[in-house]
Amino acid sequence: MNAVFLVISFCIASVMYNYSGGVEGSVNAEETDRRLYKFTYGASVSVGGAAEAGDNRKQAKKDMLACIEGIAEEENTLIFLSVFDVYVNDAYTGCTAEIYMSGPMPKYSFVKGGFPTEEQLSSGMRYVVLGDGMKHNTYRRSGKDYILIQGDEYEVTGYVSAPNSGILSNTILLFYNAMGSNIIDTLCEYYIGEPFIVQYMSDTNQAAYTHMMDYLHTLVPASKSESEYVLESDVYKFIVSDGAEKHDYSSNAEQTLRYQSFSKLIFVFCIIVIMFVLWLWMVQRQEEFAIRKAFGYSVFKLWVMVFIEIAELILVAAILSELVIAVIAFADKDMYVFKIGDVYSRFFREVSFIYICLIIVSILSFINLCTKKPVMLMNKGKK
Repeated sequence: MNAVFLVISFCIASVMYNYSGGVEGSVNAEETDRRLYKFTYGASVSVGGAAEAGDNRKQAKKDMLACIEGIAEEENTLIFLSVFDVYVNDAYTGCTAEIYMSGPMPKYSFVKGGFPTEEQLSSGMRYVVLGDGMKHNTYRRSGKDYILIQGDEYEVTGYVSAPNSGILSNTILLFYNAMGSNIIDTLCEYYIGEPFIVQYMSDTNQAAYTHMMDYLHTLVPASKSESEYVLESDVYKFIVSDGAEKHDYSSNAEQTLRYQSFSKLIFVFCIIVIMFVLWLWMVQRQEEFAIRKAFGYSVFKLWVMVFIEIAELILVAAILSELVIAVIAFADKDMYVFKIGDVYSRFFREVSFIYICLIIVSILSFINLCTKKPVMLMNKGKK
């Protein structure tokens, strides 16, 4: 029974230690992935209706579509409509999405599937690419995954995940030529209320900003511009910026930081429980230790015996904790994503956890064995 309690305590302590240590490293992991997906050159423009345009939704939608559909593909330049709010499924769960317009596809790492093909994008059907964390929002039919976005059904062609962190876990990437009319209505709401963002990104095309400005000046002549970065006419208002924008990724690290102190507290509590159960376990084996000492076992030999027994329990607990973490990750996303960065960090955290536990076990068991004499232990055993 004591061995079972020790394994459970070691297992919980290991999970909490991994969680706390994982939070420490997740911030750096996210920054590593952000650099991986960052483009060298870029420009962005905030797109909205001018105040003089009024609130005529029919006309506003017509103006907005004319603006969007006039965006032409530029060589080696990814053009997309940046983060705006959508809801998924009948529960109206709020999420953020992006819409691919033209150019090379985003620098995403797929764990399943891929981007829709040219044939699919021109078929008139609706397609979407999701982050691995969105898997639990999908449903399966005829061997394919589907998801409801703004009330329209989309076929999922692939799931993406960053190699070191969860910044892509909540990704929703739509495609302008393969999406429902409800998304257009959502864009119109943004266009009238709070403008949406169009981004140009490239690793080779230094003229992304110039290309964007050339197009905007076909809609708002330069002679009517308030400044270089604010273009407004009777129909449109654009606020532009030069340079590669920092992409707005979902940060899991910021969310988990709130629970880090709580996990540390549980870890300390588990260590205290382990020390108590270990002491109780050795007290109940006092007679055995006494007999072994009487028959020639040295303190060091007894200590090695106890050390090996506890080390085996810690190893079992470490394996169980990794299984628990994997099950939790699967339950959270409905899919398990293997990440080499996670393997390295978890391995080193598990080794450090085992090292800490073995030090505690070594000290407690050695003190207990050194302070108890065979005759005294035998007498206690008889009582």
